[in-house]
Amino acid sequence: MFCPECNKKFSDFETICPACLIDLKDEFSAGNVPAASITHRRDVRETRHLPHSGNIKTLPERVEYNSSAAKDEPNKSLILFLIIFTAIASFAIVCTGAISLVNKYKEVAETKENENYKDKALNYYRNKQYREAITEFKKAMEKEPNDPDIYNDLADCHYYLSEYGEAKKFYFKSLSLDPNKYESLYYAGNSLYYEDNYKEAIVYYVKAIEKTSDPYDCYDAMAMCYYNMKDYAPAAEYAQKAIDINPSGGSPCLTMGNIYYTKKDMNKAEEYYNKIPGSYSSYYIALYNLGNIYYYYKKDNKKAIDYYEKSIELSPDYYYGHYKLGLVYYDTEEFEKAIEHTCKALEQDPNDIYLINNTGIDYYELKNYDKAMEYYEKALSIDPNYPYAYYNIGLIYEAKGDKKKALEYYKKVIEINKEGTLLKDAEKKIKKIGKSEE
Repeated sequence: MFCPECNKKFSDFETICPACLIDLKDEFSAGNVPAASITHRRDVRETRHLPHSGNIKTLPERVEYNSSAAKDEPNKSLILFLIIFTAIASFAIVCTGAISLVNKYKEVAETKENENYKDKALNYYRNKQYREAITEFKKAMEKEPNDPDIYNDLADCHYYLSEYGEAKKFYFKSLSLDPNKYESLYYAGNSLYYEDNYKEAIVYYVKAIEKTSDPYDCYDAMAMCYYNMKDYAPAAEYAQKAIDINPSGGSPCLTMGNIYYTKKDMNKAEEYYNKIPGSYSSYYIALYNLGNIYYYYKKDNKKAIDYYEKSIELSPDYYYGHYKLGLVYYDTEEFEKAIEHTCKALEQDPNDIYLINNTGIDYYELKNYDKAMEYYEKALSIDPNYPYAYYNIGLIYEAKGDKKKALEYYKKVIEINKEGTLLKDAEKKIKKIGKSEE
């Protein structure tokens, strides 16, 4: 065999001589590809060796001046042809091998590039940079379109951005490639839950239960689905199943408490709320609900305040905690504290007309009529037909001794609230002012 690189003869069982092999190998190893990924040609057994001379067809003998010598002389043209043919064939083999090496290099490079995309994506994901992670995961997805883990991770990013429609789409794609993937089943259920699609969410939780040895999260989620569907019997059943697995689990105890609260069994509700550990992330909700039990049902403002205050200690911006403290402090005639918490709630919902009106009432009780008027007028700017603001402005003018203005506002209440609860109160005020002027 002749080497197509240096034209030297070497073993019939190799396609390139060992010296040239080293140069060729180095040429294809010039990038970042590990040398182990290159196939060494010297390790490949080549079976297309030169045929035995006895099988070679010779050309007819040519008559030379010395005929006897000519008979013994080999056909030089045939030998030259064989040499050229062999060289071309060998070169083709080497080219094929080179193409194979190049393709192998590309494959390794693409795999490495895709690993880089995934590594970058996971790094962004761990740092909660979900937008950046999505970009990298999509690049990886283009390279490996049949990898269910990439679709699952991509879905997780959308999930944590509260983009549940997009999350659901990629969880479904992951499941089309791997129907047994627990994480995709469970979080597809969660995505449907947050879209208020409780019935379909339950379908995925049931499938997820079949793929795990620890169905606690699925039972807990199913309990919440049934609770939101107002189907309290299965809600209690699945919440209890979750509690049986983990008695200190905060979420199913909260669901059980809510079920009994809805049924107005306040003692049982309180029992389950008190089972929730203080380490539970939503413990502040349990404290808030306990506050509601004492405020609305047990009529114990002191204990209600205690629970509401503890609730906002754990979650300082909790809207409903501040909202209720504004009400209960009004009831205990601690108007400045009532204003403090009502205004905290208003920071989160500046157009809550009920809170705006309540803040005006607190200032009215403190005899700060100008400030009270400011809030009542703000309420009317939101709803020009809000009867409570008209009635309360009438009270301010009456307190200031401006009976004419007071009558104007009381009459406005009757005009816009002909069948409302304030109708009788406004009529009484009008009669009272009328009698005083007689």
